[in-house]
Amino acid sequence: MINLKYPGSKIDQRSLLEACDLKNLRAAQDNCFTTDAWVTYSWGFSQKTELEDYKFLRKKLPNFHKLGIRTHAYIQGPNLVYSEHSDQDFFV
Repeated sequence: MINLKYPGSKIDQRSLLEACDLKNLRAAQDNCFTTDAWVTYSWGFSQKTELEDYKFLRKKLPNFHKLGIRTHAYIQGPNLVYSEHSDQDFFV
């Protein structure tokens, strides 16, 4: 999703994804007093497009729970990538 949302950007994807690993979350908790985290659940794309992100999130959520870091789903409700939902009428 990073490439889709930010095409051509120089983002260290590996570091971004590893931030949810247990050891890195523990370091964030110890060094930054992390108590809560907002995790992106939906950017308005179809479930098919966001499936890889959903799987990643499900895999990493236990790390947050092990450390007692409360997680909150970040959902961009007003965003809708209409071309990915053209078979649905959201405006009825």
